[in-house]
Amino acid sequence: MPNATAPSFTFSERELAKFLGVSVELVRVLRRQGRLPFVRVNTRVLYLRTDAHAFLEQNRHAAAEAGTC
Repeated sequence: MPNATAPSFTFSERELAKFLGVSVELVRVLRRQGRLPFVRVNTRVLYLRTDAHAFLEQNRHAAAEAGTC
């Protein structure tokens, strides 16, 4: 039986949206655009935590660029 306190290696869509601070719909849009890798297990869509962190790094902007958004 898995340890209940062990961290999960995946996010659900809802968990990823909360982690990123965006809506579930935006997570789905990013997935459809191919910007967020995912894993499908039957009908369930999961996101690897490592991919979520990589997405944040890829979309990271330097402080000097922040005002130009």
